[in-house]
Amino acid sequence: MAYRDFTLDRLSRDFGVTDEITPLFDGLPLIEPSHYLLHTLATATGLPLRSEKARSEYIVTPILFELLEQSRQFFMLYSGEVLNIDRERGLTGETDFYIAKRTNTYSISMPLMAVVEAPRRDFDRGIPQCAAQMLAARQLNMETGLEVPIYGCVTTGTGWQFLHYNNHHLIVDPTIYQLDNLPQLLGVFSHILSYYRYMLNSQNNAQEAEIFYRAFWG
Repeated sequence: MAYRDFTLDRLSRDFGVTDEITPLFDGLPLIEPSHYLLHTLATATGLPLRSEKARSEYIVTPILFELLEQSRQFFMLYSGEVLNIDRERGLTGETDFYIAKRTNTYSISMPLMAVVEAPRRDFDRGIPQCAAQMLAARQLNMETGLEVPIYGCVTTGTGWQFLHYNNHHLIVDPTIYQLDNLPQLLGVFSHILSYYRYMLNSQNNAQEAEIFYRAFWG
């Protein structure tokens, strides 16, 4: 059993995770991409992106790098990390991407957002895998006393679907954000990272950060 083997039923049965489909974002500001990102993605569209590895290298990674470029002193991107949290119950194995708070430690710490490539471009298969990695991140953080909600994203490279996990409850946003509307996609990511920056850059607790999050973004 590994992250990729989970189903939502298994998460419910073994970990008590409930789930619902609810929009997470509405009316967010658009974030214009850099010329470098536009050039990189334009080049990628001319390549044979038939494998998950190719889509990861030429589409997903450049977008994540773009997001973190302005926050390199605060966030860290991990790729392909093995995260063994609970072997007996299957929270183990290789992960795709984690955006984490930069802590200057060798091992992954303070993971805040999981980004998962949808197996065979199938969101229904990617969502449980992402949810399992979000649960693992939540448990790792709680071991160090950090209780924050975890965001997730499942992507095919061209489509991006977002998730939110907190207190054993998973929310799946039904909207699939498209690569051809890059400012909207970057706006969602910026929204999430701003929330974490506010929460972790101050002494505010999760409830106060949530109030800020809703008041600032609407």
